[in-house]
Amino acid sequence: KVLEAVATNAAASVRAINLNGLHEAPPAALEACFRACRRLEKVGLFHHVRASDAVLRALGPNLREVSLSGCAAATDAGVAALCSANGQLEKLDLTRCPKLTDASLRSVASLPRLRDLGCYADAGLSEYGALAACPLLERLDCTVTQRRN
Repeated sequence: KVLEAVATNAAASVRAINLNGLHEAPPAALEACFRACRRLEKVGLFHHVRASDAVLRALGPNLREVSLSGCAAATDAGVAALCSANGQLEKLDLTRCPKLTDASLRSVASLPRLRDLGCYADAGLSEYGALAACPLLERLDCTVTQRRN
């Protein structure tokens, strides 16, 4: 109901939303909220294990900072959609997203304004050289990243 209230009453003015405490929010409610809040610049979805690619596609075109840490349902397709719709992203956290592969790093590499990338504990990532295409990258955290056998 919180998401419905935001989408209905505050969508025109909301620029930042932190949904870290709403772990069990239905994906459809997240999608509706993000479609309504088109002025969002900052989104926190820490450990939203149900935040799917459809949720990522619903995020608006003005994002500068996104945390998807622990979003276990996110895949390369969702990251690709997020990156292609938000070329002005400056900070992105993809930590602990187990379905991501190097295809996500290639999508992230298309972000010309990216300054900060967190992607530790993502065993499917290894081709960090792709990030050389991000001229403003100042911080990369890929600690404790191990390949699965």
